[in-house]
Amino acid sequence: RRQRQMCIRDRVGRDTKSFRTFGDDLDLVIKEFNEFCDGKHPLFPYIKMNGEVIDYQGERVQTPNFKVESDQVGCFFRSKNECHLIFGTSEKPVSINQGMSFYKELEKTNKLKYFSGYEDIYQQLKSYAINRKTLALRDYWDWWGACQENYA
Repeated sequence: RRQRQMCIRDRVGRDTKSFRTFGDDLDLVIKEFNEFCDGKHPLFPYIKMNGEVIDYQGERVQTPNFKVESDQVGCFFRSKNECHLIFGTSEKPVSINQGMSFYKELEKTNKLKYFSGYEDIYQQLKSYAINRKTLALRDYWDWWGACQENYA
C-alpha cells in the first residue's frame, strides 16, 4: 500500500495542467484552481499542490506546485496573417483592429512576454510542459471566425 501511495504521489508531480477558454471566466477558473491547490476548496480540503512541505506518513515531503502564477496566464491574439501568445494577461482588445497595439499599451502597467508565430508559441508551450507549469490561456472564437478559421 505504501509503495502504491508513493507512486501516486510521484505521478501527480509529473503532470502538466492547462486551462483554455474563449470567454471571460478565466480569472474565476484560476481562483478556484488555486484554492484547490492550497487545500481551501470545500470539496477537497485535504489536497495540497502548492509547493508546501507537509507530513506524509511520517515523512516530510514537498508537494508539487501547480498553482497558476501571473506569468503562467496568457492570451492569444490572432489576425488573418499572424498569431501571438502574450503571457502576463488574460485581457483582450475590444476590437481586432486594435491589434498588438492594445498589448503595447497594456505593457506600460503589466509585465508581458510575447511569442509570435506558431513555432515560437509551440516551443514556449513545450517549455512550460517540460517544467510542469500550469497554464491558463484565453482564446477568442470571434477572431477565429473573422480570420476564417474553424475547429477542424
